[in-house]
Amino acid sequence: MRIQALAAAATLVAVIASGIGFLWKHRDSVSVLIGIEPSHKPVCDRTQKVQNGIMEALNLNEKQCTTVDSADLADITELDLSGKGLTSLQPGDFAGLTGLQSLDLNNNLFSVLPESLFDSLLSLQFLDMNEGHLKELPPGVFDSLNKLLMLNLNDNELLNLRPGIFDSLNSLEGLGLHNNQLEKLPIGVFEKLARLQALNLGENQLADLPPGVFDSLNSLKWLNLTNNQLEKLPTSLFDNLNSLLTLSLNENKLTYLPRRVFAYLNNLQWLDLENNQLTALPPGIFIRSTNLLFLDLAGNHLTALPHRVFADLNRLEVLYLEGNELTALSLNVFSDLKSLRELYLERNELEDLPPGVFDSLTKLKSLSLEDNQLGELTLKHPLFSELPNGVDLQLGNQR
Repeated sequence: MRIQALAAAATLVAVIASGIGFLWKHRDSVSVLIGIEPSHKPVCDRTQKVQNGIMEALNLNEKQCTTVDSADLADITELDLSGKGLTSLQPGDFAGLTGLQSLDLNNNLFSVLPESLFDSLLSLQFLDMNEGHLKELPPGVFDSLNKLLMLNLNDNELLNLRPGIFDSLNSLEGLGLHNNQLEKLPIGVFEKLARLQALNLGENQLADLPPGVFDSLNSLKWLNLTNNQLEKLPTSLFDNLNSLLTLSLNENKLTYLPRRVFAYLNNLQWLDLENNQLTALPPGIFIRSTNLLFLDLAGNHLTALPHRVFADLNRLEVLYLEGNELTALSLNVFSDLKSLRELYLERNELEDLPPGVFDSLTKLKSLSLEDNQLGELTLKHPLFSELPNGVDLQLGNQR
């Protein structure tokens, strides 16, 4: 009796195993019959240039595409499709690539993305779609990419961003949106990006920024807003960016700065305001910028500097003021700049300088006063008597 039971059990196991084997061998056909999508689109059916890239990643030739199985796809960790002339992508092109960590789609021709394109890329960390023709991002296109660290969308044609488009990217550290055609940002568009460290919004068409748009970016260290159309900044715009090291606002249309706009940027080291339309600096504008090393105010319309406007910048090493409309300097304007190494004052309207104005600059290495109205200046002028030996003085072209 026991022998018969064992035999029956062995037969049952064999039948089950045979059935499983049949189902696995014909899984795609069976899936279609019972209404379930196949585990992944066969490689041979994918966009040709995607297929070629997959075969290359597996060191196989094109004719072997029928031999690629799920395990092969899951083993691929990098896929380079840059510069392949891709004009379109279809759903399922990246299905099964569950181990993929880096996908390079840089420099292609497609202008739209299928919503489900990246759904299988659960391990993806780096996604590069620079230098393309993307005009919009479909809703949910990034929803499966919660391990993504870097997303590059620079040099496309994006006109707007959908609310919530980045909400699932809670591991993201770098986001590139440079050189698109963005005119505005939705409120809360970066709300879920608590780990973001670098944000590039340079060379867009942003005319204003909604209050609070950066409030969740406590980890942000680098923010580029260069070459937009910004005319004003909300007073509290940067209040939560206490990790920020670099802020680029050059090449905009700023006419004034709120007095406390930089008040909470305690760790800021680099501030670029070159080529705006600033006519004045409010007193105390840099009151808490004690870690600032580089400050560029060149190419504005400043006619004067407030008394001791640089009072808290005792670590500042480089100061650009050239190309403004300064006619005079107060005696103590530079008196707190104990670490300053480079000072650029060329191309202003300076007619006279107070004796001792540079005396506190004991670490100065370079001073440029070219193209002003200071008459005949020589290296032996009393203005320069307290400067360190060997300082590079540029005094030419006085009017």
